[in-house]
Amino acid sequence: MYKGLGASLLGKEVIEGAFTFGFGRRSGCIFDNNRDIRCRYIQRNQMIIEKEEAMKFRNKAFFSCIAVLAVLSIANVTQAAPPVGFDDNEIRIGQWGPQTGPAAPWGSVARGSKLLFDIVNEEGGIHGRKIKYFIRDDMYNPAQTAAVVKELVERQGIFAFIGGVGSATGMAVKDYLAANKIVWVSPSAADKDFTQPLNPYLFAQYPLYKDEANILAKYIVEKLKTKKIGMLYQ
Repeated sequence: MYKGLGASLLGKEVIEGAFTFGFGRRSGCIFDNNRDIRCRYIQRNQMIIEKEEAMKFRNKAFFSCIAVLAVLSIANVTQAAPPVGFDDNEIRIGQWGPQTGPAAPWGSVARGSKLLFDIVNEEGGIHGRKIKYFIRDDMYNPAQTAAVVKELVERQGIFAFIGGVGSATGMAVKDYLAANKIVWVSPSAADKDFTQPLNPYLFAQYPLYKDEANILAKYIVEKLKTKKIGMLYQ
């Protein structure tokens, strides 16, 4: 009749027949005619309850520690260095370009590069490593360029970039690529900032816009004898 009584009625008073049972939180005893026997019984039940509560506390503490370690592990993974851009099987190369939007015709630059990489892979790759090529559409928007380049570097582990249409789009990621020591070969633009100051990770190949304009203007004036020249710019 008294099994579990301490757990269910601790700190309460119950009338059972002719006896009045008084429970105290500290003593955990029943005061009646069989005081000593019942006191020992309730004390034992209270000890069991305390052990169960202690076990629950230890379990909660244990799982809390596991949760904290899991969070810290995830944080360490997210803050880890980006993956290396190549392994024994592949080299990861990326390019951005306007596949959609008003400058979409220039998207052919990135698609054309894929043709060469396909030929290289069909011939066995580079020292046995195949080229894994990533194209990202930046819609000719510098903010979008920065976003897609960051994704390729930090999630895909790009070893190098090739091409990349646009001066403004290229300037949006030039310093980021240099800071992360990512090789960038032949930007599809000819701004002088791609050549000066020297960047050991950037290999510009286009003739500068200024040089092109000087040569064309001289030809128009000296050879075509044109006196009025118009210029379009963005």
